[in-house]
Amino acid sequence: MKYKILLLSVMFVFMTGCGKEETLTCTSENTTQGAEFKSVVDIEIKKEMVTNATATITYQDEEVANKMCNVFKFAQDSEQNLECNGKVITYKNFHKSANSTGTSTKEEFVEYMKNNGYICE
Repeated sequence: MKYKILLLSVMFVFMTGCGKEETLTCTSENTTQGAEFKSVVDIEIKKEMVTNATATITYQDEEVANKMCNVFKFAQDSEQNLECNGKVITYKNFHKSANSTGTSTKEEFVEYMKNNGYICE
């Protein structure tokens, strides 16, 4: 009897996708005030909710990247983790800055990204 219950439990988990995570990537290439950069946002989704998003912004010019890093650092809050390394800025917990509550459904977040010029796949 124990084995039947265990087997049914395992089957339930596999059939419902419990714990299944999805990853989505959104990209954008822009020029702002003469500064060229590429943004890649990796989004983790579980049960149709965004659980994490990390933005990686790569600038063509390292001096511009350093200036932008300082701007981002000035504007960041305590839950966001910003790392600057040469031409690359990594912005962890990006999803929390995209929504004031820090929570979004997959559909809401993808819509937000598309409205800001990103292509999501």
